[in-house]
Amino acid sequence: MMKLKLSTLLLCLLIVVGCKKETTPNVVTFSGQLRNVNIDSVYVLLNNREKGFALDADGNFKDTIQLAHEGYFTFTEGRNEFPIYLIPGDNLVLNANYENLESSLKFSGKGEVRNNFIVSKENKIETMLSNEKVFYSKPANEYLQDVNKYYQAFLNDLDLIKNDVEASFYEAEKKNLYYEYLMNLFVYQDVYAYFNNQLPKLTPEFEKEIKNLDINNEKDYERLPIYRQLVSYVLDDHLKNQSINEVINKIKAQPIKDQFLQDLIQNIHQNSSDAALIYQAIVENTNNPKILEQAQLMKTKMDAAKNNAVANFSFPNSKNKIFNLSEHPNKLVYIDLWATWCRPCFMEFPHMKTLAEEYKGKDIVFLGISIDNEQNRAKWLQTIKEVNFNFEQVFAGEAAVASDPFLQQLTIQYIPRFVLIGKNGKLISSEAPTPSSTTIRKLINEHLDL
Repeated sequence: MMKLKLSTLLLCLLIVVGCKKETTPNVVTFSGQLRNVNIDSVYVLLNNREKGFALDADGNFKDTIQLAHEGYFTFTEGRNEFPIYLIPGDNLVLNANYENLESSLKFSGKGEVRNNFIVSKENKIETMLSNEKVFYSKPANEYLQDVNKYYQAFLNDLDLIKNDVEASFYEAEKKNLYYEYLMNLFVYQDVYAYFNNQLPKLTPEFEKEIKNLDINNEKDYERLPIYRQLVSYVLDDHLKNQSINEVINKIKAQPIKDQFLQDLIQNIHQNSSDAALIYQAIVENTNNPKILEQAQLMKTKMDAAKNNAVANFSFPNSKNKIFNLSEHPNKLVYIDLWATWCRPCFMEFPHMKTLAEEYKGKDIVFLGISIDNEQNRAKWLQTIKEVNFNFEQVFAGEAAVASDPFLQQLTIQYIPRFVLIGKNGKLISSEAPTPSSTTIRKLINEHLDL
């Protein structure tokens, strides 16, 4: 047998080691500069965690991100949020003027093409929605044509960079664009109602587009934030017309089911039969200890708060006449807490007006309470005129949230917020079902003795 010289053996070893394919580290280097900056940090939101980047006096930053897999994440400086797509091994450099961040944002380095595509797309969407009222107030057939036109244009833009980006990003963004297209169709009815105070009439073509969404694509749910938002939106919409268990039975993928149950936990605040149903549904449909613990905590708080007496309140209406709760004994009181800056609040107005009309002459008072700041009082008055409410509207003001005993009792963290007070002056539900839900009539009827 021929023996190799030591030098020859070492050379062979060097060749083997030198030619060994290196694995891509699960690290992204992210750096850049924000000019004219007056903040000290920026962040990348990574699903359940965030990575902070400290800025020096000139707005420069640089650090690495440990990344388990590629995907869509969010860059934010605390004021705005921008989607980005990161792949392990990226060396991404951001450059922008903080004073006009949206229009000046630009990327360079490894990963620049895909992320500049996303920036360009976001800017085009911003232009598309420059007049939201006009865009969303079109008839359904015209709106569908417009949304489809933009969708096809974005697909064409994506094809132009196909050879300059990774195949994985190309396929992910293709799906992402489709789900964005569908999301625009799903939100149309609510946003149209917000601007026009009535629901639009959908065409068969429009309804066909939104009927066949697969809500059980576990892979897309894990990787695509827009798909998660879309599934959440669709499931919430199903709850308006179907029971909790009927909706849960539609969900086959456990991670999607767990997130849906997690989102339901906040509704255990409602002191109603629905709260008990929600709690039972959570217990029966997940083994996730975190979800079960949170649900139990909310149930315990809800049970402790049952039948609390409501503090009296008095606020002025648009004609400066005082509405006093104590002047409406032996009546249910269903309250809508809202403000002129709250778009979801406006989406509930048509449903609230319908509800008030249905129960006209019954032992129930419908009341809207504005928590706008004082500077928006004129805007509040204008809104009342435009919406033409068929029930009482009063102005509490933003300061009252922290000073009025009744509003303090509610611990208001978000709006719209709906409250149902019983004929005995005690709280039936501090977080009552919305007027657009199917359960509100059941709750009202239970306590109205119909």
